[in-house]
Amino acid sequence: MSKISNLSKFYVFSFFSFIYFWIAISVPYLIFRGLSPKEALGLIALYNLFSLFLEYPTGVIGDKFGHTKALALSIIINVIATIFLAQNMLYGGYAIALLIYAFGNGLSSGNDMAVLNKISSNVKRDSANYNSLIESTFFVSSIVGGLLVFWFGYQLTLYINGILILIGYIPLLFLQIDKDKDEVSPENIFSIARAGFKNILENPLLRLVMIVVALVGGLGFSVKNITNSFGVLYGVPITIIGTLIGVSALLRAFGAKVYSHNTKITLSNPILLLAGMILLIGIFNNVWVTAGMILISNIMFGMIGSIIDGHIHELSNDKVRASVFSFKRLVIRLIVSGYLMIIGYGIENNTFNVVMIGTALVFFLLWFLTLKNIKELSSNKINLPY
Repeated sequence: MSKISNLSKFYVFSFFSFIYFWIAISVPYLIFRGLSPKEALGLIALYNLFSLFLEYPTGVIGDKFGHTKALALSIIINVIATIFLAQNMLYGGYAIALLIYAFGNGLSSGNDMAVLNKISSNVKRDSANYNSLIESTFFVSSIVGGLLVFWFGYQLTLYINGILILIGYIPLLFLQIDKDKDEVSPENIFSIARAGFKNILENPLLRLVMIVVALVGGLGFSVKNITNSFGVLYGVPITIIGTLIGVSALLRAFGAKVYSHNTKITLSNPILLLAGMILLIGIFNNVWVTAGMILISNIMFGMIGSIIDGHIHELSNDKVRASVFSFKRLVIRLIVSGYLMIIGYGIENNTFNVVMIGTALVFFLLWFLTLKNIKELSSNKINLPY
């Protein structure tokens, strides 16, 4: 089988395995089951906490036992979690179900990029296409999940979700990867975990990429929550907010697709544009400028995310690739947690514009750092420290 055929199977697997109706229906579903809004939101926060702690270890598991095996296990676990979530339970039962869900999602995080690297002939282009597919899938999931609940109710919607995720297991079975590329590592779990950190710490360019990941990725994930706050900030109706979130996902997919067609785009230019857009939000601080700049910024987020993934592929050791990508997502989750508290403080104290101006200044500094290292980051001849 050709690599293109392998890529097609991988993309089909990714589409089905990332159909998460849960994203769109989680809070209303938990309230429907009798939980209070505070309890429902507390469970979502708990899920994010579980994901934070499981992110890096699940990448290490893939590097140890095989990335394809880790992806297969992630599907099985996510199906179990989805069926579990569909049941009528008390708070503790949903907490356990979300712990299982976080473990399953963690196993796909990082290991997906490791498998893609093995089957791709142009990993920068294919990573960008993959990111575009994932964003598009999230958009479709949000729309379809809401419609299915309207037609069939919450429980049947979750069962349908479990079946769709399970379908993703089929193309994964037919991926043809050389055994020596997906073998069990002779190293122990702790050695692999240390090697992943060493890979990052000993490579100055990879450290720079992780700084970009922390700031751009953290803000990118937070943008959705800024949009959710439009009701408080500007009195925007919830229907319009939902539409903005959906369109934002499509624009991120578009940004990733743009990069897949021109992988010579560097980090510095989209970061500079992003800094300028954030500054405009802080200066004008009205609904039209904020909504417009956030929508356009999603193109930059999609583009920058794909550029970053390409650099991580170039700078990572094959033996710890999943661990490094998992560390990337761990860093994003950490920054999001802190940044959202800052945004919340700004909204509550009417200093949201000050938060945006401060964020823009940080991004101008980040632009300067990437500009200084642009030649090294753009080079295909990077000297790896191992």
